[in-house]
Amino acid sequence: MKPRAASLAGLVLAMASLPGRADPVPAPQPRWVPTATALLGSFDERLRVKIDGVDSDSQRSQLQTSFALGLAHPLAAFGDPRLWLDGHASLGLGVTFQTGHWQVPLREDVTFAFAAARWLTFRGGLGAGLTVDATSSSRSFAALAIPFGVTFWNTLEVFYRPQLTLPLGSETATVFGGERQLSTRLAFLPFECGLRLRASALGW
Repeated sequence: MKPRAASLAGLVLAMASLPGRADPVPAPQPRWVPTATALLGSFDERLRVKIDGVDSDSQRSQLQTSFALGLAHPLAAFGDPRLWLDGHASLGLGVTFQTGHWQVPLREDVTFAFAAARWLTFRGGLGAGLTVDATSSSRSFAALAIPFGVTFWNTLEVFYRPQLTLPLGSETATVFGGERQLSTRLAFLPFECGLRLRASALGW
């Protein structure tokens, strides 16, 4: 073999032995994953007093915290392995700081997930919930939310969840010959944030 031909063959073999271009980092596949969530948020209450045909309204903001156990579950996959749709259902127990009422929040969020890297996933979507006031059930409320957040290493998630609260009733009492009504206020609440642990190693 001529030296020039041998050099060319060696070059071809060397190029063939080089590692190929790295494939795009695949997103973690959606699966059933247990979760634990800590939340800090607020909601508004409305007090209406009717005496001698005169109505008087006032409102106050309640700070609340809760802890919830849940399950992240797959809903749909798309052509791009980095993008999928999943849901998250949870049941929690919380307390309000001002009145000490116990609450039981039940929620379901549906979010689009985009894996920007193997260790980083962005999420955003819609959610619905029902919060039962265990101390006074007439002050329970429903909510529509816009959850979005960031998940690190498919394990630790930081999220923000503004919501619109919808009162489901009111607590009524007689005062001074009139009537007193206390309920959750119909309002958009911009403050609720949380930290969630996804037990990915236990997912199936």
